[in-house]
Amino acid sequence: ALNPRGINLLGFQGMDGYPNVYFDIHISPIKYALSLLYALSGSLYVVFGMYEAIFLLSIAYLIFAYWTFDRREQAFVLIGAGVLVLIPSASEFLTFDYRMFILVSPFLVMLVAALDRQRPELEVVLIAILGLLIREETVIFLFLAALYLHLDCRRRVSRILFGLAVAH
Repeated sequence: ALNPRGINLLGFQGMDGYPNVYFDIHISPIKYALSLLYALSGSLYVVFGMYEAIFLLSIAYLIFAYWTFDRREQAFVLIGAGVLVLIPSASEFLTFDYRMFILVSPFLVMLVAALDRQRPELEVVLIAILGLLIREETVIFLFLAALYLHLDCRRRVSRILFGLAVAH
């Protein structure tokens, strides 16, 4: 439903191709940013490029979060990131559909990495806010993250994430 002309990639009209009509309303601000990007550029490749950039941002965050001074662990992190970037299915996964669910997976990768590596509270909260900008279903993952943090005795950030999820 990103195409303002109402025609999808294959030239079909209908449920997702009818202009300016949506069957359900979603709180997904990133969709409007991508729609504006498409309207300004007129190219689907620019939208695909943004999908790729968001995916690569999550991989860059993984490298940042898991980077250590041990050379063996550095090699493991770089090989894992390289596999994620170079496998052909990664690009196919991102460009298969315009659904915002595809953009939720990089958010989940970053959230799990931040929780696993016990990153600073502000960083976890910023990742949570980014996730909420993608799709409202990410609230479910925020509740789970808040529960995990509560059980891990990180109560302050747990309350913040729970509050974000409830407020959303």
